Amino acid sequence: MSPSRLSRLRERLTFANVTSAIALFVALGGTSYAAITLPTNSVGKAQIRADAVGKSEAATNSIGRFEIRSSGVGKSEIATNAVGAAEVRPSAIDSDELADGKIQAVDLSDAAKAAINGIKFHAGAAADGTGVTGNAKSITKATTGDGVYTVDLGSDVSACQYAVTVTGADAGFGTVTKDATNKNILTVNTFAATGGAAADRAFNLLVAC
Repeated sequence: MSPSRLSRLRERLTFANVTSAIALFVALGGTSYAAITLPTNSVGKAQIRADAVGKSEAATNSIGRFEIRSSGVGKSEIATNAVGAAEVRPSAIDSDELADGKIQAVDLSDAAKAAINGIKFHAGAAADGTGVTGNAKSITKATTGDGVYTVDLGSDVSACQYAVTVTGADAGFGTVTKDATNKNILTVNTFAATGGAAADRAFNLLVAC
């Protein structure tokens, strides 16, 4: 290089120029150098300060059950209502996960109570169709024949099982059938014990779903 060019180069080597050149070199090559020279598994929990890694640093689905030690997550780490039905896989919770006495009747839905109890509807009436008891919507005695009662239960019972028992002083037996068009209705027929002729009889009806 000629003396004149070297002189012009020295004139341009100011503190600002040198500093900016170094900064550019570090910016372009510094991170790559660090990544290349960082030994495998050299960063552990001792090198990570408390609360340094949060949910924003974790990729979606990057933390699974294998990354969590046994008993690593306690109830204090779970926000109220944070775990719903969508977070629990089918059959994940059984009797082993439930403490004795922790689930009471108040914790069950009406449908669950009905499933446990088995009996969803119960109804009864006198021989003339009056004195209706139980939770049937209505019981109506037919006026065109003996021993025919229409029981409206107010909801679909087409997939349920039914049983009818004749009560009162007059002996007899009864049958129950589904209505052909209305799934909420059952028809109870009662008969005299002797001869099996249709006869008005008091009865009790049970419906299990």
